[in-house]
Amino acid sequence: MKLPQAETVSLSTKLGLASALMVALGYPGEIQEDLSVRWLWWRLSMIPFCYVVFTLTVGLTEATSMQQSSAAASLASPARYMTVFFLAHLPLCVHGQECRPGRPRGHHD
Repeated sequence: MKLPQAETVSLSTKLGLASALMVALGYPGEIQEDLSVRWLWWRLSMIPFCYVVFTLTVGLTEATSMQQSSAAASLASPARYMTVFFLAHLPLCVHGQECRPGRPRGHHD
């Protein structure tokens, strides 16, 4: 996105740490049998997830608009939103399959 190197390093570090924290917070919920505990860990993991989503959608809007090539800008914007769309559906799919009452743990159709 042609960001200055210092900003690229800073954003990469922050987003990488937030993603690692999201996974670290989500994993304890994946190994729990009690659904209320699972949902607690899911809620906690959504905090860094929301930071990543905010950064991708709002924080990088200016950088996308600064693209010298209109073709690059027209590809970068949808790519940000598609990434958010797919990331947002992953936890819903996992919990939608795993957290239905009476469904054996770890059972996938």
